[in-house]
Amino acid sequence: MLIWIIANMWRIIPTCLVVVANKNKELIESDLDRWNMYYRRFDNDIIQFGYLLLRIKEYRNLLINRLMCSKVHAAMVTILFRPCDTLFVNTIDIGERFFIHHGFATIINAQKIGKNVRVSQQVTIGQKGDFKPTIGDNVKICAGAIVIGNVAIGDNSVVGAGAVVVKDIPANEVWAGNPAHFIKKNEC
Repeated sequence: MLIWIIANMWRIIPTCLVVVANKNKELIESDLDRWNMYYRRFDNDIIQFGYLLLRIKEYRNLLINRLMCSKVHAAMVTILFRPCDTLFVNTIDIGERFFIHHGFATIINAQKIGKNVRVSQQVTIGQKGDFKPTIGDNVKICAGAIVIGNVAIGDNSVVGAGAVVVKDIPANEVWAGNPAHFIKKNEC
């Protein structure tokens, strides 16, 4: 694995330079801290960054989204590292430490996403008409959930697997079902 990463330094080093030059550098570093909690393999930060770029396509998509403040930076990284084809991150206002767990068949198109949010596979966060959801801080959206339209997910809430959210979820609550309904208070 290490030899493979070293052999790909011709792609990793330019990407590191792009990140350092980008205005979202601090956001990218906070994301790296979160992703390393789940995928830490190497002690060296550049080698670890290379590991994420080479092995974790979901991370690539998030990094490209963070680099979109400079279309040149985003395009360069897209050329060097192909993003995941089935993961669409179309939200610009995403808080720090955002994590996408298994981004297969996932669409993220929210008005705003807070910090420390975790999204699982096959999640749709989408708009209805001109309205998009707003996701609070420390929210977990589980596999197969759909959050659509002009809804707000409160801080520290959990959207259960397969839930269909069409109305606001207050802070500190767990919701599940179709349509989503209150299950219990979230004991943070």
